[in-house]
Amino acid sequence: MPEIVIVPGLNPKLAEAAEKLLAEAKARGLSIGLHSGLRTWAEQDRLYELGRSVKNPDGATEANPRGDIVTRVIGGFGWHNYGIAIDCVFKDSKGGWTWDKTDTEWEDLGRIGELYGLSWGGRWQGKKKDCPHFELKMRISNFAARKIAIVGGIEEVWKETA
Repeated sequence: MPEIVIVPGLNPKLAEAAEKLLAEAKARGLSIGLHSGLRTWAEQDRLYELGRSVKNPDGATEANPRGDIVTRVIGGFGWHNYGIAIDCVFKDSKGGWTWDKTDTEWEDLGRIGELYGLSWGGRWQGKKKDCPHFELKMRISNFAARKIAIVGGIEEVWKETA
């Protein structure tokens, strides 16, 4: 089973589920890796600016000169900021990251994550789906998590997993 040393700072429940997700995906012939785990608030803010005030070369066209928007949340308001979320992405034949997969391939990956108790961004309703995204189920909102983290740190947020 792979170790999650490449993504420090994950909630232990999430690290365990991520290990199982990676192993099961590999057993099913899916070539994936953990692209993103814990992010600082500053890192989240930098990602938020991509496609907005900072040009993102991904998706940049004449019609969309700023490129693709990467995330909808600023620092402190996303589950990545608390080690509660990961992004799993497919790898191409050269080992590079690729998001260019069929709906069926993403669905297969999503079902594997759900087998291990994770919520999958590919099932989101009412907002843009985020197929690489997996997170622990929480009893609180990300707004409440921010308040808890400011006072007690992310370990206090981890106590609020469902």
